[in-house]
Amino acid sequence: MNESDFVRSTRYVSKEEALDSLKKELGEGAMGMIDNNPLPATIDINLKASYANSDSLQKIKEQLSSIRLVREVAYQQTEIKKMNENFRTVAMVILIFCALLLFVAVVLINNTIRSCICEMVSSK
Repeated sequence: MNESDFVRSTRYVSKEEALDSLKKELGEGAMGMIDNNPLPATIDINLKASYANSDSLQKIKEQLSSIRLVREVAYQQTEIKKMNENFRTVAMVILIFCALLLFVAVVLINNTIRSCICEMVSSK
């Protein structure tokens, strides 16, 4: 799996590790009702940042789902969507701020040139 160009890292999570993690989240009392471990062993795949968009994730999900041994591919679609929207918002704010700074720089340069020209004309 690591030879795929979208994989940054992988981690095998055994059934016991998954149960221990669930116990930590829910507490020991909630787990008292369960007789045996219903959780499957999983492989957590961390993707490279350039693949963290909806189109790429859908293609990766289809590719992984086509593997015979894979039962389910799950990722947090809403979280990815929110994250991408937040990045776009931040990028737009930065772009507007840079445009404002560019405007201020042009105005300052223009005023400096005009005042220098006026001084030269008035001194003659």
